[in-house]
Amino acid sequence: MKKLVNAMGMPCPQPVILAKKALSEFSEVVIKVDNDAAKQNVSRFGQANGCDISCAEILGGWELTLLKKSKGISEIKDSEKGSEQALSILIKSEWFGTGDQSLGEILMKSYLYALTEVEIEIKYLIFMNSGINLTCNGSQVLDSLKALIEQGAEIFSCGTCLKFYNKEEQLAIGKVTNMYSAIEMLAEKNCKNITI
Repeated sequence: MKKLVNAMGMPCPQPVILAKKALSEFSEVVIKVDNDAAKQNVSRFGQANGCDISCAEILGGWELTLLKKSKGISEIKDSEKGSEQALSILIKSEWFGTGDQSLGEILMKSYLYALTEVEIEIKYLIFMNSGINLTCNGSQVLDSLKALIEQGAEIFSCGTCLKFYNKEEQLAIGKVTNMYSAIEMLAEKNCKNITI
């Protein structure tokens, strides 16, 4: 069966996420994208999932066809899932990486949204320094953080940081922690750490 997906106008990583969802139900997925990054990312995703991939230029973009030819990521046996370590993620800034702040804000929003879609257990998200702004009122990523909590993640914000930025009364999601407890969480041997 074939699934048609229109991802025109959608920013990364949404086209890949839509392709992944469609491939979990259909053996053939035709997805329309309108930017080169989306075309490349969907192509790489298809290759990683054992698909034959064809690409045709269409008005305003490209149409990619992903045809399953072998077992891919979406078909991993249930017994194999959960064998990876859970992730503990330390977020030190309200934007992703260094360089342009506006780009960093876009990337952070995209990163946290993508975390809600990956098949990896997220155990802890720990926010330090200006990263605590992401857990406070007015944050543009609260929906993603709520989704991560619903999936089992625990979210913590540094109490010292909340106080420094005068945000103690603004915390909108998660709990308050301290450096010692954060280190203990990050040191848990059943977790793999990521710092951004």
